[in-house]
Amino acid sequence: RTLIATGLNRADLEALAPTLEKLRRAARGRRVVAMSYHSRPAAEGGENSERELSPYALIHRWGWWYVIGFCHLRREVRTFRADRISALALLDKTFEIPADFDLRAYLEREQSAAQSVAVTLRFEAAAAGIARENRLFWESLEQQADGALIARMQSWDILWAVSLAFSYGPGVRVIDPPEAVQLARQWAQALAEQYPT
Repeated sequence: RTLIATGLNRADLEALAPTLEKLRRAARGRRVVAMSYHSRPAAEGGENSERELSPYALIHRWGWWYVIGFCHLRREVRTFRADRISALALLDKTFEIPADFDLRAYLEREQSAAQSVAVTLRFEAAAAGIARENRLFWESLEQQADGALIARMQSWDILWAVSLAFSYGPGVRVIDPPEAVQLARQWAQALAEQYPT
């Protein structure tokens, strides 16, 4: 009830471990925490805010750890990315999770409200087995005459989708949407520049 994990890790778990441990203790012990939180990375114009949170649960999805709980600043249940918490302290205050709060229903509402993007990948014939082994990711798999597979999926994050494609190696190519193709092209060029011949 207080821990859900899906997807792959994208954050540095060693650096994040102390924060996750405090959040886990706070969720299990029903203790309020005080935290400094960046809504976005500072390089992208994110601002730091100080707030208290009653942490209901930790979840891991799409490669990131999140904490869900009652934000005392905004006076509502909110979701916070754990790697954007720069300072965290357990307080002596305690809380109770409202009897009518349903974590799974909250996650479903949050996911349905998020803007998803359809992503299409091409697995060349030599890499087609990888696509078949990871069927849970795909909404559909379409066999091609040359032995390749076209995999279609919904992603809440283009960065995650392109990272996933890159994790499979050069036998996989992003073919749609155009902004994901452009991002993959930029990353491939940057990688090539890191390995000059």
